[in-house]
Amino acid sequence: MTITTIVPRTARAAHEHGHHVTIAVDAVADFDPEAHANSIQHIVPAIGETGTTGEIVRMLESPER
Repeated sequence: MTITTIVPRTARAAHEHGHHVTIAVDAVADFDPEAHANSIQHIVPAIGETGTTGEIVRMLESPER
């Protein structure tokens, strides 16, 4: 699964069904580094929130959540 194809499709579908979408940007990849950077900077933020796996785990473990 790559950040330029499957991940945006799945995230968009989840968003359209009312789910909150968060993508761990350091847990996705693509064969083309430029396409990967473009997706992370422009496409993914339009679908949902982004963060590193560490940031997401800390947020989920936070008692303020």
